[in-house]
Amino acid sequence: MSYYVYEEVARTKKVLAKNTTERNRGIRYYCPNYECDARMFLWNLDGESKSFFRSSGKPGHAEGCPYGSDNTYSPEKTKEEGFEADEAISNLMVAVTSKDGKKVNPKPPKEEESKEAVVPHTIKQIYDMCKVHYCKETFNGQIIGQILLDTRSSYMYPKGVFGYRIIEAKCMSRLYDNTNIYLETPIDNVRYHLKLHFIDVNLYKEVRNLLYNNTNHVIAIAGKWESSGEYNCFVTEFNSKRQIKVLKRTI
Repeated sequence: MSYYVYEEVARTKKVLAKNTTERNRGIRYYCPNYECDARMFLWNLDGESKSFFRSSGKPGHAEGCPYGSDNTYSPEKTKEEGFEADEAISNLMVAVTSKDGKKVNPKPPKEEESKEAVVPHTIKQIYDMCKVHYCKETFNGQIIGQILLDTRSSYMYPKGVFGYRIIEAKCMSRLYDNTNIYLETPIDNVRYHLKLHFIDVNLYKEVRNLLYNNTNHVIAIAGKWESSGEYNCFVTEFNSKRQIKVLKRTI
């Protein structure tokens, strides 16, 4: 699903769900993903105020399309009030400790369905929420493009990425050194290099192996970013596996 689509295959004329009326029903629109030919149509939930677009018929979404089945966002099961991006990303960076005070790195929680509406709090929930919204739109008063840096919102970062952000990235050819892992973004037109700095050796090895086996996949990475001191390279501390998600989409 998506809250925006395009009128034609060239993707130059954007249509926002919130601006549609009954006259938009039955019209075929185009998926925001340029690599996807899915036929998108307007759907309504309890009136036009909750309109959105979803695919119908063939062709369906391309494999791994962020607007297809890999996206777990549900408007009925998502609570907007109470969402604070900086706080949510900060929480993802907290290292989990056991009762004896030792750091543990449990597997990230599975994106299980909940009967209650929840505030997005896992990296996948936040990423999926951001993808279905146009980057200039807001969620609980916060601009989507200032939560997620991806190809759409990269123009909002002319001088680099600073502060708490989730970034859509891919692996660099030089993937790692002794204590760091390297990614790059945006995935379609690289401008910035990203350095993930590790203190926990076991966590470093686990994430290094995860990415080494998925170098052709799109990566969502959460962090508090600052300049690394190198040209167009930004660094974050990596403390928890909750900060990273290997997506089904490939490059």
